[in-house]
Amino acid sequence: MSRKKSWILLLIAIVIAVLWFGYRSGWFDSARTQGPATTSASNPAAPQNPELAGQAGLTHESPHLALGTPADATPEDEHLLLKPQYALSYKSAIVSPAWVAWKIDAGSYGTVPRYEGKFFPETGLPAGLPIATHDDYSKSGFDRGHLCRSLDRTDTVENNRATFSMANIIPQTHDLNGGPWLKFEDYCANLARESGKTVWVVAGGSYSTEPARIGKNRVAVPTASWKVVAVLDQGIKPDSITSTSGIRLIAVEMPNTRGIIRHDWKQYRRSVDEIESRTGYDFFGRLPSRIQQDLEARTDSL
Repeated sequence: MSRKKSWILLLIAIVIAVLWFGYRSGWFDSARTQGPATTSASNPAAPQNPELAGQAGLTHESPHLALGTPADATPEDEHLLLKPQYALSYKSAIVSPAWVAWKIDAGSYGTVPRYEGKFFPETGLPAGLPIATHDDYSKSGFDRGHLCRSLDRTDTVENNRATFSMANIIPQTHDLNGGPWLKFEDYCANLARESGKTVWVVAGGSYSTEPARIGKNRVAVPTASWKVVAVLDQGIKPDSITSTSGIRLIAVEMPNTRGIIRHDWKQYRRSVDEIESRTGYDFFGRLPSRIQQDLEARTDSL
């Protein structure tokens, strides 16, 4: 064989090897596959350096954000994901949601059984972001703690399964997850299911500067879990609120520790203002300013 033919064959072999490696590495994938019902939007698409209150007043066309999108001073480090079942802001630094927001009413509940499969990685996020897996939590000592919980989505199989996305999960001790956190979840569900109220919920975790990590993907462990809740009486719509009548705000922050499984959720009540101060987020920004200031300064006592 001539030297020229040898060089040509070698070149062809190199090209084939490079193309094969690129195919296996996903070079030619346009993006990670997304479910058809999920809308993904980067927070930086909002106006650059917006006023915090203005950012919190956005709804992003999601019923779960009808009272406003939680906003902090650094939206560029989070990624907004809108699903039919909930909305969330994903933060790659903690490999978890910064917050999840969802709406519940009597129609949220049905007879669908709990999804029995494994928790699954979120496919609606941009390729390249670190994402948690089911196995990251295995033997870690922490529960896979739902934010939007499975029992709040029992109307359809699809809606229930969606709550098992790892983008809806943060590490919680079992004593928290099965203790006061569960009791408060049940309380909120009862308001929606039995009392005919509409409930908007936002939940997330509080993290230290250097949080503990679990799993291969180094999921950050929060020091506490928080939740802010707006309860609207029957007939009151988010876009027609003119007074504090018929509106109740409840906020809690619970330590992510052991030994609290028998604690009453009410001992962890805070004002929304306190949760905003601890997290840096502004909540319920679509409420009229006067009403927001009045309600958020109160600590619920009912």
